Amino acid sequence: MPSNMKRQKPESKLAQRRARTRQRLIEAALELLPKHSFHTLSLDAIAEHVGMTKGAIYGHFPNKHTLIMEALGTLPELRPDRIAWPKGRTGSPRARLRKLGKAVVATLEKASPHASASIELVLHTLTDEEAGQRRRALGAEMRGSIEQRILDLFAPDELSMPPRALALFVSLMVPGLMFARAFEGDAIDDETVLAIFEGLAAK
Repeated sequence: MPSNMKRQKPESKLAQRRARTRQRLIEAALELLPKHSFHTLSLDAIAEHVGMTKGAIYGHFPNKHTLIMEALGTLPELRPDRIAWPKGRTGSPRARLRKLGKAVVATLEKASPHASASIELVLHTLTDEEAGQRRRALGAEMRGSIEQRILDLFAPDELSMPPRALALFVSLMVPGLMFARAFEGDAIDDETVLAIFEGLAAK
């Protein structure tokens, strides 16, 4: 067996172990955030929750804010490119948009326990340049992913706006609905959300 293949095995195991630890930290942050605020949740609390030292966390994340940002970024209500998008172009554009609306409604069926922490994170990125740059990069990545999903589902002329504009709309609307439902309950009902999406079909 070539020597380079022998060297790859332990590196692969190490990478897998690091990925598992990183995932445990993300899950711990998501579990603890509803019981704390963005600012009061500490790395000490996260470290204790997963049974590791605070210092060991720095081998995976440079600071608490980066860990929390990545954790919140796994939530479909904050990353609309990660909801269960419908597939294929079967049915009318209006019917497909309604299916997309139903996927959004299903994602927002329960009020997110992370809404408060998400707002605190947004405010933090407005005053912290490094965090702001990271959030802008993630936002651009997310919108690009949403645009591709839109193009998989619709021909551009089937929509009332360019796919890139619709990607921006969806990226803002879904988190906005999450916040509205978290703080206003059922003030925005499901049929209203579905009507919004159906109205995005070209006339």
